[in-house]
Amino acid sequence: PLLSHSSMKEAVESVQGRVIRGDTVILSPGCSSFDEFRNFEERGQVFKQRVFHYDDAPVLHSVN
Repeated sequence: PLLSHSSMKEAVESVQGRVIRGDTVILSPGCSSFDEFRNFEERGQVFKQRVFHYDDAPVLHSVN
């Protein structure tokens, strides 16, 4: 399913309750988010930090 949220925190919290081990979650911003982050690198770092905050965090793989 496609989900849309107004903040990174809201998005990660929403996904945490929906995924099971082996699922893939893709961060796919629809546009720039200069209101919340300086650039795409900071946005990606915050995404990783929020996901790893959870005890049973999924394995993340970076795509360059």
